[in-house]
Amino acid sequence: MKRASFILLLVQFIVVILIGIYIIGDSKEVGYVRSAYLIENFIGTQEARAKLQEDVQFLQSNLDTLKSEYSGMVGAYQENAEGDEKMLQRIQGKESSIATYSKAAEERIQQQETELLEGVMNQINSYMKTYAEEHGYDMILGTTAAGSILFGEDDMDITDKVLKEMNKHYGK
Repeated sequence: MKRASFILLLVQFIVVILIGIYIIGDSKEVGYVRSAYLIENFIGTQEARAKLQEDVQFLQSNLDTLKSEYSGMVGAYQENAEGDEKMLQRIQGKESSIATYSKAAEERIQQQETELLEGVMNQINSYMKTYAEEHGYDMILGTTAAGSILFGEDDMDITDKVLKEMNKHYGK
């Protein structure tokens, strides 16, 4: 009986060892990237932000011109034409134009920002797949401020490697 128990225990031990070897031999390659850092330092993100800033400056310049015209009209009205109903209507019309333009500009910038960010994220996601395939990763995880990955060994952090190659391939 003791001999049968010993053999059974030995068989179980061997099975556990074989399973361990199988699992280790079939290990998956996993890495992670610091998502916010990757997005922030990607050349595509920087170019998208520069483009957005150009558009904001253009729209702000137009708005400043409208406001300057409005101020000139108000000044002229106060100096010369108080009581002139036509001038007052033009001032009110200009005020309305400024409000309409300002709202449309804000909506345009929000829409453009959404589209640019979506485009950048699509580029990053596409490149992540390419990087994983070229470097033998089965899975690449992304950290977030919300803490989707609470800890990872430093050697699993491939952010700088991915960023370097992604920026090198950007625009090609």
